[in-house]
Amino acid sequence: MKFIFVFFLLSFYTMNASAKIDNVDFHSPAGKKLGSAEVFFSWFLSLPAFRFKLEDMKPGTYRLAMHDGDSCKNFGPTSDENNPLLKAWKTSKLLIFEVKEDGKLNIVLHIKPEIYTEETRALLSVESLKGHPLMIFELKNNDPVACGILPI
Repeated sequence: MKFIFVFFLLSFYTMNASAKIDNVDFHSPAGKKLGSAEVFFSWFLSLPAFRFKLEDMKPGTYRLAMHDGDSCKNFGPTSDENNPLLKAWKTSKLLIFEVKEDGKLNIVLHIKPEIYTEETRALLSVESLKGHPLMIFELKNNDPVACGILPI
């Protein structure tokens, strides 16, 4: 029993130590840096995850969306509009999150498809997020609040 526990701990450490973490900086439309997110593959759920560290946000509810444009100014349509296979991921609402009164968001959130199968899981990864504008919109009025592009 002791051996199994030690093996599990070593496996957990090895998987976490070898996990590749990419960073994306989020800027307001005016160019002010609002913070960043570490983007990584969560071995536990086998899905991409974001570790947000945002500041100076208005309290409220927001959504994170993946777009197919070439920049934050020209972010284009959501990725599922151009690739219907991604509809299971709802790229217009990859994540919904709440910013409290202090204007900060320090949380880890996993993105996942609406229906989780091996086929749908394989459609979106940390690698496939790279180069796409990742937009943060206010949920109530759909205004763009921040954008970041995960470097290729």
